[in-house]
Parts: sequence; structure tokens; C-alpha cells
Amino acid sequence: MKQHSFPAFAAHKAEHDALTAQVIDVQKKYNSGATAALSMEVMNFLKNWLVKHIMGTDKGYSSFLNEKGLH
Repeated sequence: MKQHSFPAFAAHKAEHDALTAQVIDVQKKYNSGATAALSMEVMNFLKNWLVKHIMGTDKGYSSFLNEKGLH
């Protein structure tokens, strides 16, 4: 994305950085023994990531890169 000057690169990277922070937070909760409520939190988190990011945000860059001739 950066190499091909995707206009929303910074915002997209920020979403992935936020994802990384969330994963680290979930890992810390798991390691501290907070597993009872964690499974529902993880399921909601994954559902939101799949629906909002992959099915939404990622569609924007895939169209952009396809227009650049990348598949």
C-alpha cells in the first residue's frame, strides 16, 4: 500500500496498530487467568475485525491496488 501511494495508508496502518494493541491486551488478560469472560470478548473482537475491517476497509485498498494492475 505504501509503495503504491494508497491514500488511506496511514489510517489503515493505524487500524492494524490498534489490532496489535488489542491482541496484546487479550493475551495479558489470558495470562492473568481471566478466561471466563475472555472467550466472548475474543469472539466479539474477531467478528468485528472480520466484518468491519476485512469486509469493509480492506475492500478499499483491494480496489485501489487492482486499478494499479496488481492482483
